[in-house]
Amino acid sequence: MNIATLTLPILCAIGLWYIERNAEAASLNTKVKVPDNDVTLNQLIDRAALPRANADLHDSVLWVPASNHYNAIRISTSNGPKTVHSNYGFQLLLQRSRCSSSV
Repeated sequence: MNIATLTLPILCAIGLWYIERNAEAASLNTKVKVPDNDVTLNQLIDRAALPRANADLHDSVLWVPASNHYNAIRISTSNGPKTVHSNYGFQLLLQRSRCSSSV
């Protein structure tokens, strides 16, 4: 076994790590379009945006999304080598439902 056979796998692993880190860094601090079926986006809407919108509206009925198209974006920032925080922005068009808000 010569030195070339040992160093090639190590160099390949370092090269892949470098490409992976640079691809991750390229998407930091930039707006990235989020698909409407993104799981995190839908959880944010269902668990945070809709309850807050209904609380702010103080209506006798619940308001629900008028469509499932949100024009969402995500901006990810890094606070260290392994910590990434993402902020989502989206447009939420609501319509009145027939469900009472007292339920």
